[in-house]
Amino acid sequence: MKRFTKLTALVLVLCLIAFAFAACGSPEKKLLGSWRDTTGSLGYDFYDDGRVILNYANFNIPIVNFTYDGDLNGTYTISKGDDGSNHLFITYTIFTQIDEEFTFTIKGDILTLTNVKSGNTYTLTRYVAGGEMPAELTGDSAAEVS
Repeated sequence: MKRFTKLTALVLVLCLIAFAFAACGSPEKKLLGSWRDTTGSLGYDFYDDGRVILNYANFNIPIVNFTYDGDLNGTYTISKGDDGSNHLFITYTIFTQIDEEFTFTIKGDILTLTNVKSGNTYTLTRYVAGGEMPAELTGDSAAEVS
C-alpha cells in the first residue's frame, strides 16, 4: 500500500510540473497583445496572424532617422536563435521597407526588446485599455497570454 501511495504522489507531482510548464505558454502567445513604453512614444500591437501595428508618438525611428507620429502596419515572425534566445523580426514600410531584428524577453507584463544591429534596448509594459485585453488581439481570451 505504501508503494502505491508513493507512486501516486510521484505521478501527481509530475502532472503538476507538466501543467506549470504548459501554463508558461510559448513566446508567440506571450507576445500577443499591446505593449507601450513608459513615455507613450513607442508601442506595438501583436496579432496572432503575424500582423503588428507599430504605434509612434513623436518617436525618432533610428533606421531612417526620422521623427514619426502615427501607426504603421507591419508583419512579424519569431524564431529561436542558436544561443537559445528568442528573436523577433519586424518588417514595415516608411519611405522604404524596414526590417528589424530584436532579441526579446517577457517577464510578467514587461517586454524587453534589444535591437540586434544597434544594441538599443526598449522596455515596454503590457497595455490593457479599460482593464481588458481586446479579444481580436488574442483570437480567444486574455488568459492565453498572461
